[in-house]
Amino acid sequence: MTQSAWMGLLAILVVCVTVNKASALESCCADLGCFSSGTPFFHPIHRPVISVPKCSIMSTFGLHLNTRHWSNVKVTQWMDPYEIPTISSSSFDVNKDTKLLIHGFTDLYDWPWWTDIVTALLKEGDYNVIRFDWGKATVMPFEQSIADTRLAGAYVAKFVNILKYNFGYPPQRIHIISHSLGVHTAGYVGERVDKIGRITALDPGRYHFENTEPAVRLDPTDAMVVDSLVTDGENFPAFALGSLQPMAHLTVYLNGGSRQPGCEFGTLFFPWGKQTNYNTTNYNTSAIRRQTEYQNKACSHWRAYFLFSETIMRDKCQTVAYECDNYQQFKSGQCFPKNGSSTLVGYHVNTVLAEPGRLRLFYAANDRNLPFCVKSFSLKFRLQSKNANHNSQPERGVISARLYGLLGSSAQVDVTETVDLHPGSDYKFLFHIPHKELGVVHSMHISWTSKHNILLPSENMRKHVLYFDGNFQLTNEDGQVTNYRPAKQQLEERRDLLATAI
Repeated sequence: MTQSAWMGLLAILVVCVTVNKASALESCCADLGCFSSGTPFFHPIHRPVISVPKCSIMSTFGLHLNTRHWSNVKVTQWMDPYEIPTISSSSFDVNKDTKLLIHGFTDLYDWPWWTDIVTALLKEGDYNVIRFDWGKATVMPFEQSIADTRLAGAYVAKFVNILKYNFGYPPQRIHIISHSLGVHTAGYVGERVDKIGRITALDPGRYHFENTEPAVRLDPTDAMVVDSLVTDGENFPAFALGSLQPMAHLTVYLNGGSRQPGCEFGTLFFPWGKQTNYNTTNYNTSAIRRQTEYQNKACSHWRAYFLFSETIMRDKCQTVAYECDNYQQFKSGQCFPKNGSSTLVGYHVNTVLAEPGRLRLFYAANDRNLPFCVKSFSLKFRLQSKNANHNSQPERGVISARLYGLLGSSAQVDVTETVDLHPGSDYKFLFHIPHKELGVVHSMHISWTSKHNILLPSENMRKHVLYFDGNFQLTNEDGQVTNYRPAKQQLEERRDLLATAI
């Protein structure tokens, strides 16, 4: 960038900051306090909006309780921090843990993905499950909605503090589960309450929050444990609704944190998303239509709901995430299975791994269909060097495998994407299979498909063969290593090679 361009940019920033200081707004909402649009809630690049909460919207807020004694998710007990008898007369039990659910932008507390989560939570444990209704504030214009998150957070914090001071209920027993814009609302709750137990952030909202000061967004100081599940993040200038920025003690990136399997076209290409069918009795015709709309427009962003919901029940299959510096290291198998820490994904994340002042990154894979959970393996082998017995040459292609288990089932999977394969080299690839109980893998068929350059006559005329040196080595999620002896050492493309455990 030239000096004149830098000077021009600096001038724009100076004007923006000057405008911010001159035109900062403020709204004071009764006992919830005053809210200013000034710094840090204005930034000329990351948050170039001047807006404050609309106090009148607070009258539309509500908290909806379900317990095992009041389990009909369509009939809730309404609670209001300004009407304490609505709390004392409810079935809220001070001897039980509490799950507090906060929806995001253009969402509603009673839509079926939330009622599904309530149902799963009440099956999993005897909890107080509360949904926060602030749907009137999560509509366009977006700039007003992001301002209202601060008021919503203050309102919920007032409720939590009433539980603490009026009913002796410790905030450490509260677990907030939030999505998108609701993630930052949860952060504002934690900012006003001493020692919220846990905040789970499902794909934290990106726009006007990413790269802002911690006071503006969710950060690890907002609860004793903050964990995040990222499904729709992208680096600038790509469009995405979620944020890749680590905002939690434990951040789990599914499929690298973006472009979930089954959401092939991403968020940007709205009309061409792919609908997924979620079988649930809580869906009516309107809900199915809304689900389809969201799946089409923001498939990866909304996938966070369903991924998380699937993890709640302990008897359901679970996906493991592995601590890694970045996604490329994860894909290459460098962090699998025990090179770093690992944790279950979602509800049963290992909260013991959370440490003050440390941001830990974990990566996991997932399938394109329900159930989304997968089992991970790594395959290791060596290719022979060129020698007098064969004319081994560099190849390019996709390696596949079919695993056969003692339980009588098998699983077919592409072990690699298109990769370059060089004689005399060692290889290790991480791959994932849709959750299936294989039992001990007793054998496998290895195959490969050449992806050579079809424009080169010499490549089209020759045979494409891989020459293996020694055994294959398969490692499962538990770190168990098994060697497999191949029936022969060479493998032509589009042929199968049997390898059996030894």
